[in-house]
Amino acid sequence: DFLEFYIDDRKVGAWSGEIDWSFEEYFLENGMHTLKWIYTKDVSYDSGQDCAWIDNIKLPPVSVIVDVETVEEKNIEIYPNPSNGVFNISLGDLNSNVTIYNAMGQIVYQMSDLTNEIEINLGDISPTLYFINIKNTEIDYTEKIVVR
Repeated sequence: DFLEFYIDDRKVGAWSGEIDWSFEEYFLENGMHTLKWIYTKDVSYDSGQDCAWIDNIKLPPVSVIVDVETVEEKNIEIYPNPSNGVFNISLGDLNSNVTIYNAMGQIVYQMSDLTNEIEINLGDISPTLYFINIKNTEIDYTEKIVVR
């Protein structure tokens, strides 16, 4: 019986026969990868458990969360979402800077020292996903908004 392990269709590990548990570690470059294990049963010989055991797989993190903040704690509301390019942001009573980015990271709107409730009109902006960053002395919060 055979077990093979591939990263992006390149064989990086192979095992055969009855072997004890072992620790294996493989380096992954940044980016998307395909991990594949292939078990092949040798039909000419039938002995042991006729299987391969794979456990305790640890993959690299997609992102690291440093701090978790809930919007409810800071009384921030963005509505309607999705919108047609016109939406409201309720900021509470702290002066806040609002920056809106498109999916390529380009700034499409920016205002400083805003408080309470504001209406933002992005005009004839392209329908897609945007990111709204709200920053003040207490928070640095980013939310997604869909413009359709």
